[in-house]
Amino acid sequence: MALKIPKFSVDYAPSDKVYGGRAATATLTSTCLNRGQSASKSDCVIVDEFNTNWNVRDFIKISDVTAAVSSLDVKKIERMRSVDSILKELKLTGILELADYAELNSQRWVRGHLLAQKLGGSGKSENLVPLDRNKNAVMEKFETSLYNFFKAAKNAEKMSASKHYVRVELKIKAEGNMSPWFSNCSDRVKRKLRKLPEKITYKIKTEYVEASTGKAQSAPPNKNYPRPLKAPPPLSL
Repeated sequence: MALKIPKFSVDYAPSDKVYGGRAATATLTSTCLNRGQSASKSDCVIVDEFNTNWNVRDFIKISDVTAAVSSLDVKKIERMRSVDSILKELKLTGILELADYAELNSQRWVRGHLLAQKLGGSGKSENLVPLDRNKNAVMEKFETSLYNFFKAAKNAEKMSASKHYVRVELKIKAEGNMSPWFSNCSDRVKRKLRKLPEKITYKIKTEYVEASTGKAQSAPPNKNYPRPLKAPPPLSL
């Protein structure tokens, strides 16, 4: 007789359509496999902004620059002690932002899932976090390990003598506020980066539950069941 395995469930923290989500708390069973969604392109849209190849006209109004130059006070410029002041006087402060976006664009950002798509994660902002593709690849290593864990659990649960199903409590948080890693970052871009997390943290608890009684244990009931996984270390973004 097949085990009655509870369906998986996921709760998400409040999210932002532009900057994505901050936390996913999931109770996972083998019912979660391949039940998720790919990332929606209409969510976590800061990724598209950071990946765009902007040009100078996107940040500078040529008519304003022309007007500033035509009324230029050379002596006033000579008295200025900072590049920012000179650029402001010439209506060229957008050049700083253009340089910032060139730095951001070099990272190649993606919409990363907090709870992996292959483990039932949503494709909406609540479950998406902006990060560069290399950090996303690091997250995928743990996600693949957990996916393979549940595949092995599902095989064990299908055996005729099985009395237990596997339950994993998983908490994933996007914490902190990102700081610019490049020099002379403009205030506008700095404010946007501060809305992104600086690290991803994990907590995981695995239990083997006797289906008929609901009694849980921390060790596999027999050798057919996979051993618990450890949470990965915090991932700095």
